Amino acid sequence: MNYCRQISMGFLALSIMAFSQAALSAIPKECKDMAGTYQVAPITEPRGLAEISRYVLNIPTYVPGEPIFTVAIDNDKAWHTGLVSGTRVPIELKTTQPGGSDTFADGIDTPCLYKIGNDLVVYQVDFSKSDAATLKDVTKGITDYWGAFLEDAQSRGKNYVFDVGTLPRRALNADTIQKTRYIAIFLDWKTGMPVPEILPLEKK
Repeated sequence: MNYCRQISMGFLALSIMAFSQAALSAIPKECKDMAGTYQVAPITEPRGLAEISRYVLNIPTYVPGEPIFTVAIDNDKAWHTGLVSGTRVPIELKTTQPGGSDTFADGIDTPCLYKIGNDLVVYQVDFSKSDAATLKDVTKGITDYWGAFLEDAQSRGKNYVFDVGTLPRRALNADTIQKTRYIAIFLDWKTGMPVPEILPLEKK
């Protein structure tokens, strides 16, 4: 199963949908857990996550593990606030159906998600019921994205190398994926074509 392709195609389908103001209806109970303060998970192996984080956040000094945004739910309305930009925007927290086109990937339980324009989708995911083969495929898919980012950056003479020695060693593997509850996909349009950059998230 090609998770790289599935993730890319799924996000492209989401990205072409117009951004709409958050609905006034009650927040789905499956989405209540989305409230909180988020950070990029401080994963050091394989290389690529720290570099992508600095690139998409446009913060040359960003270190994974530092808070980047909050999600607040107030009176049945939800808000995303960037802790770097200070921008606060309404969001629509949406549930998904098994096998639906808006899940993180085929066969991955995705209880809730929200999107901001054509640039960002944040997924709540549940890998607890995923089998070993699925966890292996997802791990490889994300690893391939990170590797492709570094190769492309090097080919363009860009140096995003980050000294991961400043962080405790933490590897991306099946165990890490199974414990991951949130994933962000930033859509990079800088080359003129949408390229998804995948960031595992965790709440403070």
